[in-house]
Amino acid sequence: MSGVKKRVNHLAVFKQRTKHDDNAELSEIIILSARKTGNLNLSSRGLYTVPNRVWCINELTEEEVRNLHFELDYTHENERWWEQEPLKTLDLSCNNLTAIDPRIECLTDLNALYLQSNMLHTLPAEIGNLKKLKILNLSNNKLEKLPYEFYRLAELHELNLKSNNINQLDPAIGDFIMLTHLDLSYNNLIELPIGMGYLVRLITLDLSHNMLTEVPPDLTNMRALQKLDASYNQLEILPPLGELRKIEKVMLQTNKLASFPDMSGCTILKVLHLANNNITEIDMSCLEGVGQLKTLTLGNNQIESIPEEIIKLVYLEIFDLSHNKITLIPSYIGILPNLKQFVIDGNDVQNVRADIIRCGTPRILKHIRQGIESTNLDAKEHVVLDVSTNVYPDRNLLLSGNSFKQPRQAILAKSTEEILAYLRNRIPH
Repeated sequence: MSGVKKRVNHLAVFKQRTKHDDNAELSEIIILSARKTGNLNLSSRGLYTVPNRVWCINELTEEEVRNLHFELDYTHENERWWEQEPLKTLDLSCNNLTAIDPRIECLTDLNALYLQSNMLHTLPAEIGNLKKLKILNLSNNKLEKLPYEFYRLAELHELNLKSNNINQLDPAIGDFIMLTHLDLSYNNLIELPIGMGYLVRLITLDLSHNMLTEVPPDLTNMRALQKLDASYNQLEILPPLGELRKIEKVMLQTNKLASFPDMSGCTILKVLHLANNNITEIDMSCLEGVGQLKTLTLGNNQIESIPEEIIKLVYLEIFDLSHNKITLIPSYIGILPNLKQFVIDGNDVQNVRADIIRCGTPRILKHIRQGIESTNLDAKEHVVLDVSTNVYPDRNLLLSGNSFKQPRQAILAKSTEEILAYLRNRIPH
């Protein structure tokens, strides 16, 4: 064997992709299928540029014109050129695209455009001419700003800009009045324009993983909003959110909130995440009318006590107070009828042994409820739930018509405040 090392031609193995290679990805079979269905999928094909014929996919070539058949009973369905569908869905996701050709404006019937997971740095101004576009996914690119013409896409219903480098939005974003889903997460936004309040049809809004210190007050105009995620920002204060009457899930964990956000009026709110903030108090006035809440997470804050009014949250299933400054688990926690997960570790609790806390929710609740039973006070006899309405909407407690061992009928005849005072005096602390 020769001692001379053989030179390897790496170009033979790693051949540089050319425009011809990209064009070749759009075969005649794919073109005919796209014309028939109106859908073109070129996802995950290693494209560096978009094949030229994409922009004029419904136009016949000279060769196709020469071979045309004009018989209406022509049997080859793929060649029935008069039955073409205009391109309505274009999927160019998961490629290596760095730019989009201005000729994209030729796709005037486009409804859905998928450009996620490429390497786009800019968008052409001509993208604003896609007047019928309803779904646009630009996530996981390298966009830093959007051209002003972009905001002309007035028919957009879904816009995903997740995981880019966008640091500013134009107030013209308020022109997206048809928008129902907006994802701006994992960008470099430090503020939001006032025009956001015009997005009154939004159902989901994701602002997580940015650098926001506040949100505009007109955010509360989004009366259709069901899910708000503003976690992992630098938020220090929030406007009252009670006008968001359809909100069901709010995620505000990992911010710099010093006070409990005002959610009063959010009557169908079910999930509220507030972990990893600087909240010092559970202000129950901020949860007035929030009777459907099932999940409340407040781990890693500065909370020192659990207010007695927490018993109003009768549907609460998950209550996380881990790693706070709580020293006492009050007995009224045991009255919460639906509580399934009570997380209290990481606190300096003095009235419940550490081994009981380590055993988890069932053991903690059993211990607390045994203490209640020892006072001959049955929580189920004293908390009457009406699942057909919001809990305590008018701060009245109606107990008449029920059969009680105690309190006496004379007590039941008194005012709500006096009944509650009677019950509180019989719960051990």
